[in-house]
Amino acid sequence: MEPVSIPESAHCGPRGRPSALDTTMNRHFLSYCKPDIRGEVERGELAHHWASNQYRRLARGDTLWLVTLWPEGRLALIGRVVVGRITDRAKAERILGTDDLWEAEYHVIAVPGTESALRDLDVSDLAGALRFESDRDRLKLTDGLVNPGQLQTMRQLTEPSARLLAQRWDGSKGCVADSQEGRIGYGAGFGPAEQNREVEAAAVAAATRELAARGWRVRSVERDRVGYDLHCRRRRSELHVEVKGSSGGLETFFMTDGELRRAKNDSDFALCLVTHALSAEPELEVLRRNRFLRQFAFRAVTFQAVRKKSVDG
Repeated sequence: MEPVSIPESAHCGPRGRPSALDTTMNRHFLSYCKPDIRGEVERGELAHHWASNQYRRLARGDTLWLVTLWPEGRLALIGRVVVGRITDRAKAERILGTDDLWEAEYHVIAVPGTESALRDLDVSDLAGALRFESDRDRLKLTDGLVNPGQLQTMRQLTEPSARLLAQRWDGSKGCVADSQEGRIGYGAGFGPAEQNREVEAAAVAAATRELAARGWRVRSVERDRVGYDLHCRRRRSELHVEVKGSSGGLETFFMTDGELRRAKNDSDFALCLVTHALSAEPELEVLRRNRFLRQFAFRAVTFQAVRKKSVDG
């Protein structure tokens, strides 16, 4: 495959920590990053923050699909950023607690919980199928390769094209429009409060049905604040099931300190993860304690500040 020249573009890369904001919009954009991002991709850095001179059009809730063109000519999908906040460099540095952000006019901070690690996904086969909301609605290919000049400007994707990228991005595990209702699918606890309650109730109902079908006697202990939702018994076995629901396919959620302590200390703990909880066919997975702790990472996103009783000065 012949090498291709790479267009100059605003520098991109992950930095800092996110700010907590809801998403309310649902536009999707293709944003190009220069191939010197390879090191960050290989390390799997988390995309908390992104910056470019081209992000003036963005609004909270928009999704950036980050692509690069490797020197061998392969188009790669490397990241997804759901926009939580747009600001300038100085404010971004204050928010993120750093002073080493690159120079760019617009800085984006991701919605907390939607961040995902950079990866290298070959989407060369999708290049010809992508469509954009403009008169120049597609990429022109030469011998199956993307003309790099077409990637210099951020371009808005059509909804079907956004779904194509979402499906490639690890099985649509992203904050993208639901195909039936055209609204955003949130991870547990990240949507509007009213929708969170609806999702939680639907997830608990789905978990109760599934566990009962597996032969468990299920009793809700949600009001008892014991660090899990469902107390289950089957012959001599017990399960203490914490239920987490998502309206989309996003496998990320909030846990309280008590829930996490319960997971670490209770050998009968299990997590029931319900995705697409509001759909007619929710998807459900029950993970026993050891598997859950092995497969998930935990990151503090909120701290309680308490004034000390005695402080010098």
